[in-house]
Amino acid sequence: MDKRKCARYRLDLPVTYMWRESSGECAHAAGFIRDISANGMLVLGGECPPAQAQVWCEVMLPPSYSRDSIRRLRAAGPVVRVANSPSDEYANGFAIQGSPFLLTAEADKAEWVRLIADQQQARAKEQDVAAQEGASR
Repeated sequence: MDKRKCARYRLDLPVTYMWRESSGECAHAAGFIRDISANGMLVLGGECPPAQAQVWCEVMLPPSYSRDSIRRLRAAGPVVRVANSPSDEYANGFAIQGSPFLLTAEADKAEWVRLIADQQQARAKEQDVAAQEGASR
């Protein structure tokens, strides 16, 4: 049984993130969002912060027809899961849970909702095509 309180959305968007090492030094890395919800996200990247580290993330949203500037979605939260072994389903990834995501502009909210809907529709079409090809064999 799935215990998640919020719907997750599959996205493939670049993200940069940073955290403080135990030495106090600030570490930076980059990766991609695997999925995202109102409560958190799963990040895949080469370098993972340790469990319970406070992570600050900035997701780069793709340009839209109505705006040329790069837009960002910001979030912060503790690392609640680290997957860094080859046997993990998502090797070199981590999940954060925490603050509501902040958009850099109020106007970006409609664009963000549209982006998620567009990606979901594209994945549904891909699944339909794959199912039709499987049925015709």
